[in-house]
Amino acid sequence: MKTYLAQITNPAITKYNSSDGGTNLGQLMAALYRAAVMAGALALFLYIAWGGISWLTAGGDKGKLTEAKDRITHGIVGMAILVATTAIAAFLGQVFGIDILNPSF
Repeated sequence: MKTYLAQITNPAITKYNSSDGGTNLGQLMAALYRAAVMAGALALFLYIAWGGISWLTAGGDKGKLTEAKDRITHGIVGMAILVATTAIAAFLGQVFGIDILNPSF
């Protein structure tokens, strides 16, 4: 009696399914990096907006105002880190002669 096993596939990574694992890993890592940057940018926007709303609703309370300023400052530092990671990836791509952010083999 033959038994048939159903093949389990993940539609999220199906397009990376080929015989060349290195190519797929590079494309997957680049896609994950781009997704992380997009999630970071969204979180940055929300965090700065939260700081702005906190500032507006501080009502003269110095503690709340300082907390709101710190949120905005931390958001700006986060933005600088996101921009720096992209700049470093682009620089390394130029040094090694490959496009790290959009690999093609």
